[in-house]
Amino acid sequence: MKYAFPLAAAALLALPSMAAAEISGAATVGLGRSTVDGESGEINEYSLDFDFNYAGTGNLSFGASGGFRRLDVDGGGELDSTNLNVEALYGLSNGFDVGAYYGYSNFDLGGPSQDFNAYGLLFGYGAGAFEGELALGQVDVDGFTANEFSLFGRYNVSDQTQILGEIGTVRDDGDGFNLFGVGVNHSINDQFGVFGAIRRGSAVGGGDFNTTELSIGMDYRLAALSSFGALLSLELARVNLDAGGGGDADINSVRLGLTMPLGGDGRKALPLNSGASTLDGGMRSAYQRFLSSGLVFF
Repeated sequence: MKYAFPLAAAALLALPSMAAAEISGAATVGLGRSTVDGESGEINEYSLDFDFNYAGTGNLSFGASGGFRRLDVDGGGELDSTNLNVEALYGLSNGFDVGAYYGYSNFDLGGPSQDFNAYGLLFGYGAGAFEGELALGQVDVDGFTANEFSLFGRYNVSDQTQILGEIGTVRDDGDGFNLFGVGVNHSINDQFGVFGAIRRGSAVGGGDFNTTELSIGMDYRLAALSSFGALLSLELARVNLDAGGGGDADINSVRLGLTMPLGGDGRKALPLNSGASTLDGGMRSAYQRFLSSGLVFF
């Protein structure tokens, strides 16, 4: 499936020739603090995330997202993660889209770093208030290759409310893990909004590992201070890690975010350091989403 690379490159080359293009997206600067039940010390989190989309007058559209996250652990050093994702889609006349994606992640846990490369095909469909997307691909981790599948859905209940969902799985000879998540984004009025999500990851085959993240937050549009409607957000999250054999842990997090929308409807923008944002685009690889989100890399 390594034809994802030339397709993404073709999208980049096509960008300058597109007239009357529509650009939308957002960038979020985030701060967070986490504590582990029963443990002293704290974990400070610093993050920068972006998610942009480019659509011209033709049928080709292009998306790019990524981010950097650092966890500063009291007495335990620093843990860093970096990811970059690109995708290209071609819209057909019957509401379907076809395309490809590529994702790269690097994890530096204070020792040797780990690189991940993911690539595959995208199939999308939109009709009325519903949008769905299927991702089929592979992930390479230092010579180890696994197959992965992801299904995303978004339903616009109204102009103020969106329901988000994901199902994902990664498999290699029967071993791997499953992902499931559901979230909501609701605009109370022109200034205030609320969002939340619940996500769960479970090992399949040889592992005994389950993790669940529950998050809820509120955002405020700084219309009086910013002409482009920046969002200030506060999120509370709790992650339960069940590794079996007494390896359980509960992590409580508070996250602050400043999100700057670009084009589109800024009122509907989700803070990109939130749990709900993982369900609404960006990383197409299930492996990337599992490791880069609050489910593991909290």
